[in-house]
Order: sequence, then structure tokens, then C-alpha cells
Amino acid sequence: MSAALPRPDIQAFARTFFTYFGAKITAHPDEWTVDLPPRLADHFGKDRLYLVFPRTEGQARELSPHEDLLVYGSRTLDRMLALLDGQGETARLEFPRQITVAIEPAPGPSLRQPRFRVIETAVERQNRWLQLFNFRVIYSSDEKEEAVESIVLDEAGQRLPNIEARLPQLAPLPKAPTLPSPLESAKPHLDEATTAVRQQVEARVADLNQQTRARLQKTIRRLTSFYRRLIAEIDSDNPEQDAALKGELEQELQRKINDELDRHRLHVSITPVSQASALLPSVKYNLAITAAPVIAQTGGTVHQAVPGDGPPLTMFGKLESHGRKPADYHWQQIITNDYAIYIGHHWLRGTALLALDYSGKILQWQQRGWLG
Repeated sequence: MSAALPRPDIQAFARTFFTYFGAKITAHPDEWTVDLPPRLADHFGKDRLYLVFPRTEGQARELSPHEDLLVYGSRTLDRMLALLDGQGETARLEFPRQITVAIEPAPGPSLRQPRFRVIETAVERQNRWLQLFNFRVIYSSDEKEEAVESIVLDEAGQRLPNIEARLPQLAPLPKAPTLPSPLESAKPHLDEATTAVRQQVEARVADLNQQTRARLQKTIRRLTSFYRRLIAEIDSDNPEQDAALKGELEQELQRKINDELDRHRLHVSITPVSQASALLPSVKYNLAITAAPVIAQTGGTVHQAVPGDGPPLTMFGKLESHGRKPADYHWQQIITNDYAIYIGHHWLRGTALLALDYSGKILQWQQRGWLG
């Protein structure tokens, strides 16, 4: 089982976990029914789980006795992690190749309908090895919160925040990379990763401290009000006895305040969970678009556009939501293994260019014309 992804989604983690161990998942609108194989049934003490996942604020519902809410710190998740203890501590992963394009501006508006060509003026390929470190972070005070934080470092131990931001949207390939990892012969930069994750949790610590302080102040106000009322009600014929009783209540109030101070004090535990050497292939294409015939080409690959229906229908809604009108154009297209280029022509709007990678992600959009 591969190492966890940075900032994993709890539902994605659950699907990976139960699929890996051969459980059958039946997804319903508000819960999962998970039929467990013998090994998991023995571990969880039942043949079937009914899992409910955290919802957005205001949508929580009460659980029935046979349902389990799967969140960080829950009993079910702790049992899942216990089963994984010692597994996947080190791994080799390969992520899908990342495509980027640098496109010279598409030809400007024209009253005629030209034939377009795309020229690959340069292609840069890179196999980049990364170090992924996953940490379990527990924030404990009067309330408890758990999270998985991940750090991505390069071979030299330098943090790569831009890649950290992209990796949660990427799932590693099913098979380990065939290329040998140069990181496996070197000592992992665990100290650097630990320092980085401590810096990363600082913002959450500040936020939790503020929330905890607000709850503490509310609790102390309630305690103080309660004991002040008790003290005010002491009024007997024995002043010495009243004074002693008031003193005892004052001391009891102070003890309770001290107890609440201890109970609301935030403690943070950071534990390394797993480390992976990850291969992230990337390809960058420098592309030139021309509407004129190429008489002589001294370098680069030339792709001739052919008439087509234009971008996939799913792209139309995305572009129109940003004020684009791709349906207005007559489209030509070039489709390769790594990217697809759609070039549209409109007699008044001019030209439009849409670049997608092999997974359908929008890489670039251009419009050039009298009306933009």
C-alpha cells in the first residue's frame, strides 16, 4: 500500500484502504456500507461497517447506533491506522506526468478561414525525484483535533511548496516507478521535514489557541459567576464561620480555574508516519501557432490542424462561465499523446486557442480579435 498523499481526503483514504484489503464498498447518498473480508472483520469485530463522513458546517446529523463517523481521531479511523502500523512506512511512488505549454500568441483576426499549424519549437523533459514525508499531528486541549500534514522536499532537502500544493490533486500510478531512485541511497532529510512541518502547523496552532482562549474565558466567567453568587449568599449569625466558608469557596474557585487552565492548555504532538521517494515526470512544450504554410522547417515538429468539433462539451460550460463563447467558432484541432490544441476561427471575434493536457485539464486559453 502506497504512502498517504499530502493532505489526504478522508473519503479517498477510506476508499483506498478498504479496496486494498478487499472489502466491498456500496456508496449511498449519506453513508457507505462496507462489507468486510475475514481479516478486517476480525480486526473491527463485525462483518459490516456503516460509515458516515464529515459534512460541511450546518449539515451534521445524528448517528444511529450502528453507524460510525469517520473523522480524524475517531475510533474507526484509529483502528484503520492501527492495522497500517508498520506498513507503507517507506515507499516508491510515481505520479502522472505533468504537462505545461508555452504558446506564442495565436494569429490575429482574419476575414478568411485559415489552416493552422502548431510547431513544437522546443521540448523539455524532466524526471524529478521528490521526498514525501507524512506526519500525524494531534492538537490536544479541552478538545482534540487530528490531521495529516505532508512535506515535499527535493533531493537537497529544500522544501517545494508549489509541488505540495499540486500533489493533493494527483493520485500516484498503480505501479512503482521502474527507474531507480537516487534518494534511496541517501539519508532522508527527516530533520528538515520535521522543521518544515512545525512551521506549517504554526498557523493552525495560533488559530486553535485563539479558539481555546475564547472557550476558557467563557468557562472562567461561568465559574466565577457561580462561586461569587454562592459567596454572596453566605450570611449567617456567625461571622467567623461565614468568613471561613467564603475563604474555602475562594480557594475552591481558584483550584477549578487552575484546573481549567491546565485542561485548556494546547499540546501538539507531531509523529512521522511515512516517507516516500516519488518520481514526478514533467514535459514542457514551447509551441508556435501559424496560419501560413510552412515552406521550410529547420527544427521542431510540425502538426497540421484538421477540422473538428472543437473542445469537449465539458469544456464549453467551464469557458462560458468565464465569459467565453467557444460555440461561436469554427474549430480545427491537433491531438497528441500529451496535449490537445483547439484553434477556433470567427469572422468577427477573430481566433481562439484552447490547450488541454492528456487528462483534460485546461493549460491555456487565448482570444485575439476585434471584439476580444
